[in-house]
Amino acid sequence: MDAVEAGDAHAVREAIAAGDDVDGDGDYPLLMAAQQGSVEIVRLLLDAGADPSVAEEGYQGSPDRSVPETLIQNRLDGANEAAVELALDLIEQLGSAADEASILDAAARWGRADVLARLLDLGADAAASIAGDGWDGPHSHTPLHSAMSPPLSLDTLGLRYAPAEVVRLLINAGADPNAYAVNYSREPGSAQRFGSTPLHDAAWEGRFAELAELLTHGADVALVTIPHEDSSVPPMTALELARARLDGLDAELARFDGEVPFDYYFPTADDLDAVITLLE
Repeated sequence: MDAVEAGDAHAVREAIAAGDDVDGDGDYPLLMAAQQGSVEIVRLLLDAGADPSVAEEGYQGSPDRSVPETLIQNRLDGANEAAVELALDLIEQLGSAADEASILDAAARWGRADVLARLLDLGADAAASIAGDGWDGPHSHTPLHSAMSPPLSLDTLGLRYAPAEVVRLLINAGADPNAYAVNYSREPGSAQRFGSTPLHDAAWEGRFAELAELLTHGADVALVTIPHEDSSVPPMTALELARARLDGLDAELARFDGEVPFDYYFPTADDLDAVITLLE
């Protein structure tokens, strides 16, 4: 349906009235409209009978992407709340919350406690293991890990950013504060390359409020990281990680010539000092 690709809602109405196939010929106009974040066109297609359960084939073995996931992808920054609401409505309609771990994970990363709370109410698994395949090999983590790593610098996230509340919601719903995220080597039969708990990640990122929540809910300060197989860096506790990050902060900042990119989260020395004090 060319009108969908053009983002022309009026032309989409005319095409529907003329009897065009709202599910397309294998190209799924609904997915195309969801990719564009066009709530009006998505609603037009759904009202005309488009199949809301269609999915985009996953890339390199990753899970297929549903209409709700396609609709909400990269829109948790508050710029298109209508798309977020529609995605959540579709998840409720389809009863697919248990299958939408990637959306739960994104909500945690963006600090969207409101979105996360609704997903949990609909049956999403707070302890879900999120699998992926990055440049350095396959990996798995939990939404609780993602809550420690915001996607943008904090001043761009806006008032909806509530990571400490995300931590509370996830743990109260069954997330394990001592679960390890792991990266695996691509070599057949090789052991895991690196592992960390949410507490390790919070300490490294200087996330005081989130770290305090983790400690309140049973995070173990004695647990150590699992180092890379070929690394000379020893296993480290959360406290040791925070101290190491603080010691190397000036050198890390120098890599950016003193100007941290807007899409890069960078803790301050004060952030890390506060975390160290809490862990000592």
